[in-house]
This record gives sequence, structure tokens and C-alpha cells, in this order.
Amino acid sequence: MNEPWRIYYHVRSAVYNTLGFRQKQLFRLLDARLNLDAYKPRSATNKRVCIVGAGPVGLRAAVEMALLGGRVSVLEKRAKFSRENRLHLWPWVVQDLASLGAKVLFKNFCKSRTYFHVSTRQLQVILLKVALLLGVKVYSATGFESIVAPTPANDGNPFYSIKTEPQIPVVEYTAVLGASGINDQVAEPAGINRSVFSQKEFLGIVCYFPNLETPEEMKVDEFSWTAQLKHRMLYKMREVGIDLENIMYFRGEMHYLVMTPRRRNLLTRGVVKQNYSNSRDLVERTNISQSGLHAFVKRVVAFAGIPRKTDFTRVNLFDFSSLTRAEKSASVLTSHDKKLYVGLIGDSLLEPVWHEGVGTCRGFLGALDAVWMVAQIGRKSDEQLLADRELAYRVMQRVSGHHRDELQKNVRKYTVEPRSRYFVDFPRVLRDIDHRLLLEVRQRSYARFMRPSSPTTKQ
Repeated sequence: MNEPWRIYYHVRSAVYNTLGFRQKQLFRLLDARLNLDAYKPRSATNKRVCIVGAGPVGLRAAVEMALLGGRVSVLEKRAKFSRENRLHLWPWVVQDLASLGAKVLFKNFCKSRTYFHVSTRQLQVILLKVALLLGVKVYSATGFESIVAPTPANDGNPFYSIKTEPQIPVVEYTAVLGASGINDQVAEPAGINRSVFSQKEFLGIVCYFPNLETPEEMKVDEFSWTAQLKHRMLYKMREVGIDLENIMYFRGEMHYLVMTPRRRNLLTRGVVKQNYSNSRDLVERTNISQSGLHAFVKRVVAFAGIPRKTDFTRVNLFDFSSLTRAEKSASVLTSHDKKLYVGLIGDSLLEPVWHEGVGTCRGFLGALDAVWMVAQIGRKSDEQLLADRELAYRVMQRVSGHHRDELQKNVRKYTVEPRSRYFVDFPRVLRDIDHRLLLEVRQRSYARFMRPSSPTTKQ
């Protein structure tokens, strides 16, 4: 089907009159989204996009591309969604997901009175349902292997295609978006380098166990304690032998805790066996005492007053000291008069510091920006497309809990169009035979946006 998004209308007409009020609300919400001015032109019609990775950011990009009329294929190497990690959601992300029917598809979506959060798995399921309804093709247990350049002289395909395992149908793609996380394989063939931007030692422990929703369990308040804000409960924890920099507790289908212990405390409590200088060596499985780790976590759970009625589903010590980001967000490959637009989104583009709670926010912003770039192919020059995408990437990197000045205040008006989300002018880039002159124009355009901003109070 040349316009897969029309599947939505076929499904709607077939089932709408048989649905109850709550289920009909899903179609009302999607109707409203499809009829916004930013989406009505279906500016991605006749564009075919492959998204590598069906995490929340990859699926959010797939949904947006489908809303714009694009033909979307998503590759996911896993056979099922199983990640129970809780994701902190900013208010605009909650609004965005609610407008796509999240509260219809998952009645407990963001019902917490304290923090907005959802499990990775549940968010993937919500977005997958919307994506399929809009005609997105999702290939599970399918891995990306390489971008295949056109080779018409050797009886090959005269267009850019994708090699996968197992192989999906070979077709011409307009763009490929890498959304598979830090092990991304899309960046290198596209000439996009990654660099380390943080080397500060950060060790993490994540643990979760089933929430049986007993009255005793439901009485416990969710919390976020951080040493940066000198939270008094962290001082009290030290009195019982637990020394943490940060800890967060969220409750959903699971009781979920994630914390950053200090190296010295892990050694003192017998969690790690040898004090290796390299943090990756420190948290190697062979250097971790599982009994010591479980005893450490049990003490934390008991201190927090969380009733544990079952065994732990997962307890894991990990290192996230070395964080990386892409040096640019997109590039254009050219061969035999054919082009392939390649972009990165999510953790493939920029690894977040988890306890800052900005990963999903930045990820969704980047997904919308990348989709907008693809939708504008043929309407703007390649130089302008890349310049606009790069500027949006710079702005997105600066977004944090202490810096929101460049985000528009009215989150209900956020769309795929970057100006609906950012307080930023996108300068016009002149096409010039001299590439050095073009580069100078772009650098001058970016200069005033690259200056560091003073922190503002968290809203």
C-alpha cells in the first residue's frame, strides 16, 4: 500500500461503531492529531524510512513518520519487550503520549501522584499498538547488518537498501534512523563519529520486584533523594552503613529502585571483591559478590520501608561512567546519483545521565526533529536540512531540569515542527560552490546558540 496510514481509516470504519466510549476515545485522539495543520499535508508521503531499534524513541519516531504519511519499517533484534526499567517522563512527554491514546491503552498510565513514570516495556507496548494502527511494519527478532550502496553496474540494486538478518524485503529507502542505543551500527557507515563527553565515575544499582498492590505496599511514598540537594535521608542512610549519591524509588507493576553507590561503600559492604581502578573491571560479574550485592539492596529496601513480599526479579550493579554522544546528528550518503539520509536518535545520538531524568525527554525531542528532517527532503536543500537538524541537536543537548528556556511553554501545541517546541530561529543556509564558505555561514549561524546559558530554577 502506497499510503499505509490509510490502514488506520480502514480499521476505524470497521470497528468504531462496535466500541465502547473509552475505546472510541483512542480514535478521537488520533483523528485530532491527523487533522492538525502540521500533519494534514502528509509531507512524508512517498518517503520510505527504516528505523533500527524498537525502543520507546524508535517507536515514537515511527509513529510520527506514519502520521506524516511515510512508509515505515522498524527493525528490532529482540523477540519480545521485557525491560522493566522505569522511565521518568517530563510533563510535555506525558501530554504527547496522552494525545496518542496512552491513557486509553493503559489505564494506569502516569497515575502516580508524585512522579510521572512508566516502565520501558509498557511504553513500548503503547507505542507499538499506535504504530501498527497507523500502518507501520515492525520486524521482531530481526537485526540490522549494513547499509547497501547502489551497484547497478554489477547487476545489483540501483538504490540504497538495507541488509538484515533474517533478510526483510529489499526496497529503496529514503532514510535510515539509528535508534538501537549505544551499540548502534548505523553511525559508522554514515560517517558519524561518537566521542566520550563524560568520564566521571558513576556506578549504579538497579533492582525491582513485583508489586502485589497490598494496602501495606501502596502506602509507601515514591521518592527521589540526591546528595546534590543534601537530602537528609541520605545522611540517615549513612548511619546504617549505606552511602549513596542518589536513589529513586518508583512504583508500578514493580517496585523499582535505582541508586548510585560510592565505590568505597561497595568495598566496605563486600559487594565487590577487588578494588580495581578501572570502573568497568570493578563491576565485572566475576568481581561481584552476589550475596553481598543482595544484602546491600535488602538493607536499602528495609531502610526505605518498602514491604517486600516476593524475591527480587532483578538486582544488577553496572557502570555508566563513560558517556558518549554523536559528533553530528545526521548525514547524507550519495552514490550513483542516489541519496540516503541517515540520522541518529535516542541513546544512539546522546547517552543520558540516568539520574538527571532527561533521557526520554531528549529522546522524544530528537525523534521529532529527525522525522521533520526526513519530511522536508525535497522541499529544502540538503545543506539546509542538515543545518536545521544540527541546530535542533545543539538545543536538545542543553535541555535539562535546570535549563528549559529554549523550550516553548505551551506543551499542548508541540508538534513535529521544531518551531512549535523551541524558542530558536533556524537561520537560512546559502548554497555555495565553495564548501568552506558554506561551513563558515553555518558556524556563524550557530555561534550565538552555542553559548552556555545560566541555570534557571527547575519548574
